[in-house]
Amino acid sequence: LDICMAAFGTARHLAGEVPASEVVEEYRALAALGVTWATVGFGADDGGRLERMARFADEVIAPLAAS
Repeated sequence: LDICMAAFGTARHLAGEVPASEVVEEYRALAALGVTWATVGFGADDGGRLERMARFADEVIAPLAAS
């Protein structure tokens, strides 16, 4: 059984409203609850989507992968 969930803080982090550490902890909490994969949206292709993807990879995925 796979359980998919989106972290509520992701969009706020990508908008610069919350630190990456808060989003990392949210993903860890979701995993502890049994979530097995997550979906992430990066917004419209307004010229900044690739930058948001790279930031997410560096600031959220990398710390999760390292732990």
